[in-house]
Amino acid sequence: MAELFLQNYNNPKLQIHNLLNTKRMQEIKENQERLIPIIESIIFLGRQNIPFRGHRDDGQLDLPSTIEDGGSSINEGNFRELLKFRVKAGDSTLENHLKNSSSKTTYISKTIQNERLDQQCVKHA
Repeated sequence: MAELFLQNYNNPKLQIHNLLNTKRMQEIKENQERLIPIIESIIFLGRQNIPFRGHRDDGQLDLPSTIEDGGSSINEGNFRELLKFRVKAGDSTLENHLKNSSSKTTYISKTIQNERLDQQCVKHA
């Protein structure tokens, strides 16, 4: 028991609660990094006073499968088209997030857009 105590005392990285906390902090950081391009796009459109929405801006985002493939010919609104442009320009973090997240956790819905804009307005008011 004494040896185990000294092992844990001398190397706290091996303690279970520290391992779990480190993993949790890593997940938080990854989630924040995934949201950066989405929030930057929302702020960009807001600062440029460009409307966000189009006629078809709900549901799964129609990402191009290759750089040559332009994706759908349907205009999905400025926000969604800007996200597609970022993916096409090489934003692999955004592309992985949009392709690998469930439709409820992509954070590109109208509700999320409005929440982010409201927060920015309050922050700068």
